Amino acid sequence: MFKKSLAVAMAVMMTVSLAGCAAGEKIADATGKRSDYDKCKSSYYGTVKLADYDEFEMYSDEVSISDDDVDSEINSVLESDKSYEDTDETDVTDKSIVDISYVGTIKVKKKDFAFDGGTADNQTLDIANSSYIEGFAEGLVGEKVELNLTFPENYTNSTKDADGKELKLAGKKVKFEVTINKIVKEVTPELTDDYVKKNLKDKYGVETADGLKEYFKNQLEISKVGSTNALADYVEKCDVKVDEDGVKKEVDKQLSSFKDTLEQQSMTMDDYLTQYGNGESEADLKKKIKESITNQFKTYAVICAVVEKSGTVLKEERYNKWLKQIAAQSKYEKVDDFINAYEQYYKSYYGQEIDAEDTFTIQCTYLDAMEILIDKGNVKEGTRPEETTTEATTAAEDASVEETTEAEETTAE
Repeated sequence: MFKKSLAVAMAVMMTVSLAGCAAGEKIADATGKRSDYDKCKSSYYGTVKLADYDEFEMYSDEVSISDDDVDSEINSVLESDKSYEDTDETDVTDKSIVDISYVGTIKVKKKDFAFDGGTADNQTLDIANSSYIEGFAEGLVGEKVELNLTFPENYTNSTKDADGKELKLAGKKVKFEVTINKIVKEVTPELTDDYVKKNLKDKYGVETADGLKEYFKNQLEISKVGSTNALADYVEKCDVKVDEDGVKKEVDKQLSSFKDTLEQQSMTMDDYLTQYGNGESEADLKKKIKESITNQFKTYAVICAVVEKSGTVLKEERYNKWLKQIAAQSKYEKVDDFINAYEQYYKSYYGQEIDAEDTFTIQCTYLDAMEILIDKGNVKEGTRPEETTTEATTAAEDASVEETTEAEETTAE
């Protein structure tokens, strides 16, 4: 676990160093406008002369999004919003969906003991697709109300007895007294303009069924093209001169942050390099970090320049709309609650603080840039030749939204 935590911290330092700044290091001026965020400007990273947009090369299979692909995304959204309606059915079959309440007990000192997590009310259970222990769902067919079962040997949950002593449930006999409240049926909403406007406008920023389909088509395009070397190859074709002083500052900041992480683990840099450095010196490590950050500067300079060329830097309205959408998709009604949760998640998982608004600003700029490049780029027939991952590819991936999305999902669960 200790070694894993260090590896994670090092991975963060090497890959997402520019996606956030330390707490308190704000990068907006007094106006607070997104357009005033330095990290939205190519000049923050250096100077850029963009290659022609037809040098941004995609392949036909990368931008060919089928109706089935879009329908799959939409069906997932509708499925996640399904509800249940009462029925007049009274006989429980192996195809029923039931609303149940139950009390589970085990024997402790020869007496029935209601264990932690063994009691619940108004739980919806699909008999054919149950995650309950073996025999529970099947035992309800025919409306049985008492089930005598045994926890699996690999069951990981435990409980506290009356004296506060921990008891493992694995292998123990258990009795459930079940009340079948009703038999229900699953209702998946129909995709209509009214449904989208009422339920999905905040999440996806659209008000019609066609608008939702277009939204997912665009997202799938960005995801598919973004997972290739298209952006990294385009960056290499641009004339980018990075701000060496800025790179040095970031390198020093990341090394300092990593040393702080080591100190929390009661280690020095020498200790780390001796145990996990594979013969590397601190100078070798610093060189590797510099190479990574230099490539990130190049990539971020290009995506900012692409958005600037369209006539503006990232607009505040666009940013706020996008941030509201990802907060809603992560089941947060308030953007501030989502940002706080993300920052807490990041600190607990990576051991480092991050300014989430800064991170999302970079990623929203990436989305804007990719939309422009995909729209104006050159599509070749066929399939992209097999690629090898490069530092530039990694930097391009770091700018994408997918890493944050994973974290958001974890936070929201």
